[in-house]
Amino acid sequence: MEEWKEYNVSDAPLVALTDLVEFIVDNRGKTVPTAAKGIKLIATNCIKNEYLYPLYEKVRYVSEDIYNSWFRSHPKPGDIVFVNKGTPGKCALVPDPVDFCIAQDMMAFRLKSDLVYNTYLLAILRSREIQSFIMNNQVGTIIPHFKKEQLKTLMIPLPEMHIQKRIGDLYFNFSEKTEINRRINENLEQQAQALFKSWFVDFEHFKDGEFVESELGMIPKGWSVVELQDVVTIKRGGSPRPIQAYLSSYGYHWLKISDATACQSPYIYEIKEFIKESGLSKTVKLDAGSLVLSNSATPGIPKILGIDSCIHDGWLYFPQSHLSKYYLYLLFKEKRDFLLSQGNGSVFTNLKTDIVKAMKIAIPNDQIMVKFNSIIESLFNQIENKTKESRRLAELRDALLPKLMSGDLNINYKIES
Repeated sequence: MEEWKEYNVSDAPLVALTDLVEFIVDNRGKTVPTAAKGIKLIATNCIKNEYLYPLYEKVRYVSEDIYNSWFRSHPKPGDIVFVNKGTPGKCALVPDPVDFCIAQDMMAFRLKSDLVYNTYLLAILRSREIQSFIMNNQVGTIIPHFKKEQLKTLMIPLPEMHIQKRIGDLYFNFSEKTEINRRINENLEQQAQALFKSWFVDFEHFKDGEFVESELGMIPKGWSVVELQDVVTIKRGGSPRPIQAYLSSYGYHWLKISDATACQSPYIYEIKEFIKESGLSKTVKLDAGSLVLSNSATPGIPKILGIDSCIHDGWLYFPQSHLSKYYLYLLFKEKRDFLLSQGNGSVFTNLKTDIVKAMKIAIPNDQIMVKFNSIIESLFNQIENKTKESRRLAELRDALLPKLMSGDLNINYKIES
């Protein structure tokens, strides 16, 4: 005989987080000496709620000696890494195998009870309600901090295990697909960057031809050395001031440097702030598909706009160009270390527009550029499609979760007897 039962997650009892997990602190809570190579040390910037696992973003390393002497416990597969200082509430699942240790300002949660399912717990920790609780209870204005004592007040709704598994598996499957897309995009971008380097930096693609001396060294015969401004129009964005008077909860998207640093894809869709229509005359509004380059705070970051947006004067844009946006994107990625070395400023690094304009490059004839662009455009189209797919999946996942937790969306399951 079969019976269908309807269950609302909002009916579930609340259980203290401390009754479900133990806290794993991977080091002494102090700044760890780093090394040029060794074991990966992930920091808070590697943990993002948009991704299932930690990212190896600007990853550092610790030597085996430091690892053995400083680290008293280590994350295991299935643990949840949790940031408690800087960006409190960010969390990610520990993969299998584990090839990293965690820096200060974070810890790992390890299940000490079979009452909770780990991916369900991850989903709940990332839910709007729990994230709001963490934000409202953090201390410190310059460096926010969610203290360990406050974790004891964190209550987790705990439905029956098969309900947890339904929610946890749903969350995991959506997140895993976006994770796969991220890795595919990372590989595609690496392919594109390698092709660019082979063609325009090392000239390996043309090694069988004749080379001539130039101010950039030996280059293929027939190529020209030009300043970037000779083939690209380079302009700065603009900012209405005081900017606080023009910010709004709706209106025109307002691209900030932090939007770019939080984005892994070449295509940027997540732009958090808006400005009013009255600010348009003092800024620059760009269409989706436009290339921009940061020139302040964190300079040298190229992005392709996925949506229309206004840009402030910390961005450069390129209204006219004889070079494709894909070529320019890869050029700026290749030259980022050079651009950073040319920046100035004691607190924030700023990159003068004239430095970008005067940057010298070697360019071939149009026939070679057309061939290169056709190859690269295909790779970028694949990246864009995967980025859009991941965005749709994440939106669906994040829309389902609060409905499941609030009881607005019922979970039906079958009980066999």
